[in-house]
Parts: sequence; C-alpha cells; structure tokens
Amino acid sequence: MTYVISFNSMTSDLPESFTALSSMANMYLQNNQFTGSIDVLSNLPLHNLNIGNNYFSGWIPERLKNINIQREGNSWSSGPAPPPLPGTPPSSSSN
Repeated sequence: MTYVISFNSMTSDLPESFTALSSMANMYLQNNQFTGSIDVLSNLPLHNLNIGNNYFSGWIPERLKNINIQREGNSWSSGPAPPPLPGTPPSSSSN
C-alpha cells in the first residue's frame, strides 16, 4: 500500500493515527510543512519513505534507518538519540 501527501503545504505534527497504517509499504510526505518527530512511523512496515523538505526535527528512529529514506531538508538532531521512554518496547534493529 502507498500513501502520498506530497507538495500540499500541509502543516502540523504527524497524527498518532498513522500508527494504525499497518500495511503501509511506501509513504511520500515530501515538500509540505510537517513538524515534530517521525516516531509515529517507526513501527510501520515501510520500504520507502520520503519526508524531505518539511520541518521535522529530533532523531531518525533506528528502525527507519534500514529502509530507503529521503530525509534531506529537515532539522534533524545530531549525536546519540536520547534513551527510549519507560515502557517503550526495545528496537528490533540489528545494528
């Protein structure tokens, strides 16, 4: 399944309801004005993700570093990511 919301000047953080998109393989959100983190996407079965040219910030979740991701044009944080919040399941990343 593919989800496309590109070149629309949409604003706001990504909604928590995105966590329910459990069959999403490709997501294209580039060239909008989305803000905040992309953590709500971290447990989706994505193969391709384009989030370029928005206003996202924070860190890229480890799980998303292993897919085809276009991420330039955002304000990503550098350095090690903060530890997960208590009660957050551990990452299944094999890095």
